[in-house]
Amino acid sequence: MKIYIFKIDFRLLFAVVFLKFLSFPLFAQQGYTIYHMSKIPQSAYVNTSFMPENRFYVGLPVISSNYFGLENSSFKYTDVVQRRDDDSLYVNMDNLLDKLDETNYLKLNLQVDLLGFGFRSSKNYFSFSAREIIHTELIYPRNLVALFWEGNAQFIGQRVSLDGLAYNYMSYREYAFGYSRKLSDKLTVGLRAKWLNGMENIQTVESKLGITTHEDTYDLTLDGSANIRTSGVSSLIDLDFNYQDRLFRYSNSGFGLDVGANYKFSEKLSFSAAVNDIGYIHWKNDIANYVIADSSFTFSGIHLNELVGESEDSESAFDKLVDSLSDAFIPLKSEESYRTHLRSFLYLGGQYQLLPNHSLGLVLHGSFIDRNFRPAITASWVGDFTNWLNASLTYSVYGGSYSNLGAGLVVKAGPVQVYGVSDNIFSLIAPLENQNWHFRFGMNLLFGNLAANGETDNEL
Repeated sequence: MKIYIFKIDFRLLFAVVFLKFLSFPLFAQQGYTIYHMSKIPQSAYVNTSFMPENRFYVGLPVISSNYFGLENSSFKYTDVVQRRDDDSLYVNMDNLLDKLDETNYLKLNLQVDLLGFGFRSSKNYFSFSAREIIHTELIYPRNLVALFWEGNAQFIGQRVSLDGLAYNYMSYREYAFGYSRKLSDKLTVGLRAKWLNGMENIQTVESKLGITTHEDTYDLTLDGSANIRTSGVSSLIDLDFNYQDRLFRYSNSGFGLDVGANYKFSEKLSFSAAVNDIGYIHWKNDIANYVIADSSFTFSGIHLNELVGESEDSESAFDKLVDSLSDAFIPLKSEESYRTHLRSFLYLGGQYQLLPNHSLGLVLHGSFIDRNFRPAITASWVGDFTNWLNASLTYSVYGGSYSNLGAGLVVKAGPVQVYGVSDNIFSLIAPLENQNWHFRFGMNLLFGNLAANGETDNEL
């Protein structure tokens, strides 16, 4: 007699398959609001042709610029966790399924400036920065959640495709040398060369997984293949993690390039463009690559005598299932070095000087995720109220969300500049009601304000 796994029991099997398939032996943007905020020296990170208004700036170590970005393409917390009439909470999985697209992603970006400075010399601007950068993302199909929650009954006689399921992680340190020059009264160009030091990487090159419930026998057939590359993963789970060792580790080198241009069409209108993060990292330290060729495994149920009356020394039915899966999906491990490309970003901007101290702007932004182009658009207002107070308001459409009201505030006291910028201020006020969180804050030391001294670029 057989017992077939459906609904709740099926979830246990699926969890085993999922963990086995994607976790075999692993042991386990920049913001949009800051683009036109020229008072902040770090605005040159998004367009290297932008020249800060001060002769010299120093970014205070670790606190000059900290960036946090989280994007959820399909749903927010309150779409899933909801409140009943009696004030108790429950998980509304049906509503979650309604919110999901065919392909969904969850993306997290972190950046911390270790050091930064820049200075003007005549019509030239030179800069240097050292940053810790982490990019991580989970890409998953809607079928993954539907199968987990609703079971396999709705998919009898068909293959449920989970192709494209992927997890990617990249951590690296960036040493950047920037140079921009005012070629004429109208045109300024910039270039930033970056030496990259890779720390850890997980790259899902290919992932195919399917589950078929046979119409006559209700047997379950799992099929799939995978190609996953990793470098430095052991350091991620090392309980004796030593940041000093990490700080002076130089083993995975790479190169990056940012290019930008700013054209002043008239006294009030200017256009700009930038392409950032053109480059790669060559991974060769602590390499563990895994390839699973096209494989399949058929599960025909569990006999009752395998669930009852077992001795303490006998192998459990669950262990046998895991062993069978391991035999069916055997990864081929290698230690060959590999190369990953940075995720490039494109910016196209325009700015109109509405009043002497107030301007309107528009920025088109694009990036690629899993070969899919992800566009964004931002409309902005920037205002200078005094020499010590600057503010910005923006509205952006990105990450599947149309309710992103951003804001930036810059306060200066003597040479000390403190700033905070968010692409979605509602995420700070009501974080559970939003899909996207972007926030940058920091502190700089500024010297030699050109505008305050009545100087212009032509006089430098």
